[in-house]
Amino acid sequence: MTKDAARSRLWLALTMGGGLLVLMLVLLQAVVGAEAAVLPAETTALQDDVQSGTSEGWQTILNESFESGMGPGWTVTDTSAADGGEYTWGADAVEPGSPMTAAWSVGGGAQGANLTAGVDSYPDHVDSWMIYGPVDLTGAWDGYVRFSWWMGRDGSSPTADLSRAAAIQGLERVDARPSRGDWLGWCVLTDPNELATADCSYVSGGFDAWMRGAIPLEDYASANQATAQPVWFAFRFLSDGDGRAGPGAFIDDVELRVNRGYRSFMPLVGTEVSTPTYEPPDLVTNGGFEEAGDAFHRVRVLPTGGDPQEVNDTSIATPPGWLTWYYDEGGAWHKPQVESLATASEAVQARRVLHGDNATLLYTSYRKHHAGFLQQVEVRPGTQVRLEGWAHAWSNNGGGPAGQEEDPGWSEGAGFDCFYAEDGDETLTSDQENVTFFVGIDPTGGVDPGAETVQWSTGAHIYNCYQQVPTVTVEAQSQRVTLFLRSHNRWAFKHNHAYWDDVKLVEVDGDGKQSAWKYPVVAQGSKIGIHSIWNPGPDILGGSGGPDVSYPVVKAVDDLGWLADVKERHPETLIIARVTSRLEGCHNVEDPATDLNEMANGLMSYILNAISEDPSLRGVVDYWEVANEPDPPGVEGDEGAGYRRLAELMIVAMEKAEVYDLNLALFSPNAGTPEWVEMEAMVETGVFAHAKAGGHILTIHEGTFATHDPKHGWGSSIGGDHPVVEGAGSLNFRYRYLYHLLEQRDEVIPLVVSEWYCGDEDSATVETLINALKWYDSEASKDYYFWAALPFTLGPTSQWEHTNYRRVYEGGLIDYIIGIEDRENAPLPAHLGR
Repeated sequence: MTKDAARSRLWLALTMGGGLLVLMLVLLQAVVGAEAAVLPAETTALQDDVQSGTSEGWQTILNESFESGMGPGWTVTDTSAADGGEYTWGADAVEPGSPMTAAWSVGGGAQGANLTAGVDSYPDHVDSWMIYGPVDLTGAWDGYVRFSWWMGRDGSSPTADLSRAAAIQGLERVDARPSRGDWLGWCVLTDPNELATADCSYVSGGFDAWMRGAIPLEDYASANQATAQPVWFAFRFLSDGDGRAGPGAFIDDVELRVNRGYRSFMPLVGTEVSTPTYEPPDLVTNGGFEEAGDAFHRVRVLPTGGDPQEVNDTSIATPPGWLTWYYDEGGAWHKPQVESLATASEAVQARRVLHGDNATLLYTSYRKHHAGFLQQVEVRPGTQVRLEGWAHAWSNNGGGPAGQEEDPGWSEGAGFDCFYAEDGDETLTSDQENVTFFVGIDPTGGVDPGAETVQWSTGAHIYNCYQQVPTVTVEAQSQRVTLFLRSHNRWAFKHNHAYWDDVKLVEVDGDGKQSAWKYPVVAQGSKIGIHSIWNPGPDILGGSGGPDVSYPVVKAVDDLGWLADVKERHPETLIIARVTSRLEGCHNVEDPATDLNEMANGLMSYILNAISEDPSLRGVVDYWEVANEPDPPGVEGDEGAGYRRLAELMIVAMEKAEVYDLNLALFSPNAGTPEWVEMEAMVETGVFAHAKAGGHILTIHEGTFATHDPKHGWGSSIGGDHPVVEGAGSLNFRYRYLYHLLEQRDEVIPLVVSEWYCGDEDSATVETLINALKWYDSEASKDYYFWAALPFTLGPTSQWEHTNYRRVYEGGLIDYIIGIEDRENAPLPAHLGR
């Protein structure tokens, strides 16, 4: 039951309600920093050739405002012989005296050039085309054109303040050339000489308001095609012969963007994935900075007076597993540089590496910085954790001894001494106070270093040799905490270097041993959550007078903006997000010729793009569902081959996600899959051991198809030589067969049934569906690792209206969830506890 058609990231959502046009396009541009690196004298031995690659996620190929006329790449043509002359698109002021220029549907050509926009009307029988291209989609996963458009009634003005939705009336939309009427179309062509083959959408009516539209190019991206082919996009204006005319159509602010993935920012691994042996990990990923990685440049920028931005910046070598952050405040705080010491000279490593072969350096030259690194770590709520880290600075403004003015062992105010003092010591000189180190923890898992929830250590001034920064201990308030390393300098010395090494997060409860289970447990209440394609609103989510209900898990598809409110009101709720794509079914993963690294790059690209467009999602979404209903076939003699390759793909995807400090929800197979032999093939790859080590989870789909009886198939075998597993079934609770294997291997990870079905929901009564969910919820409460079942779906798109569960939630399911909020569920087994 693939739900590809349920994607809500609609390129042109033209829906009518009460005569109003709702136009939705949620796409923001990622900002890529480009300030040149200023290398310090000491790091001349460092690697200075940055692997930049040829693609950086979403790239803007064209920004056309028509202020200077028709730019390069545009062609115009009049294909009508009945309009009385030559009328083509042309760049023109939208009305006399207006400073605003746009492309006007009849503003060009021999006769059209004599018309005045805002005064003259278009003639009858116009068929005018404006075409751009070719567009090279080689190596692209996705692409789109977005633009502003205007159509008005007789006497209306494109510069008038008529952007109110109430002014938009009479919309018609068709996907084929209309036989009569006056229409604006936007199209895609694979041959600019064959206009009859153009794939177009047309709108007609008088709107008197500037609107936003878009043309999707995903279907033509080479990564989704057997062979690459160039495409063209076009705007077309048509008028019939009824003698009624008006100002016509205008196009402005055309933007072409192409997504070529984040290939150059991810560590490249071979297509052959070996079965790994995993040791229980430290809570911190890459705390010793030994993993240098390949050209990882993810950065979180905190501009003064603006929203945070998460970008790729090739001048910053962010350590894998971490995220560089910095404040950007004009003349106060500036962008730092970040370098790995893995390729530094032996002399530099001897002085600047505490243990192992690497440390990390963050610095500014003749500038001040307020910056550091962050990492989110999975813990159990209520756990006491302590953050430790070692650091030191080189703070030098050329004031060293004669002949050694910039000696790397000499710092202003500290000299050659191994210097340590806590912040606030009244005996310190201003030079000794230049660089200050802190460590901090946000126990709620937020990613804003300036948030009030962050608990910071005492600051320390440390120079010339490593000393431990004062520690900070907190109690986790969520299933994850965020670690912050921070330094800032008081003076814009020539060398303001901050070195970090040996960062650790340790549990300090009881005997101080780390817990074997670092995930939360839904210990009380219902295990029924929410799956929603659109924002289900306060009647379901609560707030604004809605019910006071807390769900264990909430999942959103594409429309993710409403999740922040859920997280703010219920930080204990676990959030899963899915960004739909053509790749999510992992098609052809079973083919040995399929490059798993390339496929994982593509899958992760959609997630990274979503975060680039809305950086707040990093602090909101707990798990990203990386695939959707893959079901790869086996081969003759090896039925599990497809799922073995799928599991290897999941390992590669996790490796890439961990570099970006993200957690994944894995697999998401169809209800009724996989088979027993495929389950065995999956676990043999070590995929679940890797998932447990990295803090990832499993999502699956379950339910019945032809009956409203949730017990149908319960207790039945799934075929194959599997043991008897109590409470397992062929449909509902099929997952218990898989978890039998995971328990034997000590590789159990949390489970979410991210889509749950109950036959043809449209033909079932509310009472029938509630009773089915009550039974499933009661049975699932016996599994400590089970987080939630999410009925499919709330906020449905048109093809899933028959599965709309709103009537079920409002018809008694919410009351049931609230009524059992104190129910005791299966506890964490003693051997996994503290």
